[in-house]
Amino acid sequence: MTFTDYLRQKGHSGSTISTYSKYLACFTEWLEQEQLSADVISYMELLDFIRHLQSMNKSKALINAILCAVRHYFNYLVVEGKRTDNPATGLFMKGIIRRLPNNLLSQDEMIHLYECYQLQLQVDASKKIMLGLFIYQGVTVEELKRLSVKDIYLKEGKVFISGSSHSNERWLRLEAVQVLELQAYIKA
Repeated sequence: MTFTDYLRQKGHSGSTISTYSKYLACFTEWLEQEQLSADVISYMELLDFIRHLQSMNKSKALINAILCAVRHYFNYLVVEGKRTDNPATGLFMKGIIRRLPNNLLSQDEMIHLYECYQLQLQVDASKKIMLGLFIYQGVTVEELKRLSVKDIYLKEGKVFISGSSHSNERWLRLEAVQVLELQAYIKA
């Protein structure tokens, strides 16, 4: 099995496989340059690889992306029996600044929006139900598109969100007001 087959078997998309292969090429070029083998490289030598990337003025985010591909590659080598460990496990660049959006609504403001939604805008029940799932359960638009009536369990007060390539499946608790609205909508 090749590394590409391994990634495909793990469920990675074609674009992810292409990106990981490009990043892995950067790693294997460095290995050749340093006359090292991935089968025996140590954690300390991986730190040298990171210093090499830093000397090339690679950003911390890019270095982390490359390290992600390297971690996958070492996991592949373990599966293939060429290594017994993954020296890149837990190896990340620290200090990456992630900007969060500001001026977001508070939870109380979102709940007030949900409560006033149908009264002020004269919308049908389905739109209010979708808004409730966004606010109370934090579902995404993609997850909402996959949702069907069979995924709603009114007696248990839960909704099942199926998994995708970007998220895991999960069970989410419904609020009492949502159960009543869903029940009225489903029976209509």
